[in-house]
Amino acid sequence: MTNNDKKPKKKLDSSVISKKMLAVAFTAPFVLSISFIAIAYFATLNATDIIQTISLVVATFLGLGLSIGIIFFMQKRINKKIN
Repeated sequence: MTNNDKKPKKKLDSSVISKKMLAVAFTAPFVLSISFIAIAYFATLNATDIIQTISLVVATFLGLGLSIGIIFFMQKRINKKIN
């Protein structure tokens, strides 16, 4: 058997995934969640405890959901560059 029967593996170019993309992907959940929590906290300072708690939970999930959307968008761009 020769080694020519195997298909060569595709190597990713270093330009496909940049350091900026990795930095955004790793920091987006933390930055967006904390910023939305801060906005919700200061917006509901004079509200009741129940409303404040609900708004903080919603803000946390909104930040995480937005960061997941950003990561999916970057994945789409990476797939377009690979093709």
